[in-house]
Amino acid sequence: DSGGASWTRVPKLWQKMGEGAVLLRAHGIVPPEVREAVWALIPRLSFDRDADSVDGAPTFELRWAREGRFTHDGLAALLAETVEERLLPLLRRSPL
Repeated sequence: DSGGASWTRVPKLWQKMGEGAVLLRAHGIVPPEVREAVWALIPRLSFDRDADSVDGAPTFELRWAREGRFTHDGLAALLAETVEERLLPLLRRSPL
């Protein structure tokens, strides 16, 4: 199930030439029950607050996967099926 996914290209304004970046809009790819479970887990997560490389502001990011492996057991348990069965098939069909 593609979850209503669509692809488009967006310009990279800092480049004068090139095709731009590929953008995947996949509204609905994560089932509601998975989204709710992830939201419920958020208060127990630790977010990075490293300085952003562009503007220096805190990133407030959470690395949940790295080099094809989940890095957070709780998120892996919630997201593995969605990633494997919905997201990865979309990416494999991408124009990248």
